[in-house]
Amino acid sequence: MKGNSKMADYIDTEQELSEDETLKFEHLLAEVRSVDNKDRTKYLIDCCNNNLKELMQAISKYSESGKMTINLEFQVAKKSKELNIVATVEIKKPKGKISSNTFYHDEKGNIYLDDPELTKVGKVTPIN
Repeated sequence: MKGNSKMADYIDTEQELSEDETLKFEHLLAEVRSVDNKDRTKYLIDCCNNNLKELMQAISKYSESGKMTINLEFQVAKKSKELNIVATVEIKKPKGKISSNTFYHDEKGNIYLDDPELTKVGKVTPIN
């Protein structure tokens, strides 16, 4: 079977699968190719791991929910009975809330960090 040394870390397909055995889901993870979140072609298991890491980083950062969807589409060529598998992995990351920044202004159009009406003592510096 073709592959790289990293694939062997996930499953040893050479020892577990003889020529007449059917493929199991773990074999598909190690054999099917997909495009990862950085637009690179990788094995499906690597795409899942990369997307999961990115999703978990966003969940940890924003403390909000996220979602990962693995889609396997099975297409059959009617004349040759070949089976084509198209795999996609998508994530829906939580996004940060848009922060609002509070400033103050006066009638002259100057912008201040502090409310000039409340600041009676000290110097108020306008933002230029």
